[in-house]
Amino acid sequence: CGHPDYRAVRAPALVIGAVISSPREVFPLWRSFDPAQREAARDFTSRLQRWAATERARVRRELAGAQMLLLHGANHYVFDSNEAEVERAMRRFLAEERR
Repeated sequence: CGHPDYRAVRAPALVIGAVISSPREVFPLWRSFDPAQREAARDFTSRLQRWAATERARVRRELAGAQMLLLHGANHYVFDSNEAEVERAMRRFLAEERR
């Protein structure tokens, strides 16, 4: 993934991210998993949640002034899973920046 240098960003920024609440959001085939697969999926999801929380904290710290839209239950493609919310946020952000 790399490690973006958020401190170098000088432009206004809108950060839109998915917040994972459960393994079912990450693994569409969850219902078909056996107990071992479910445990592995829980472990992976837990690690992913910790990583994502750390990265959100880093963005808040290093990209001061950025607007953040966190979408619970969204998938990685937030513009697809939460189209209306993403569009509203983008339009509002761009309108504010034009002023």
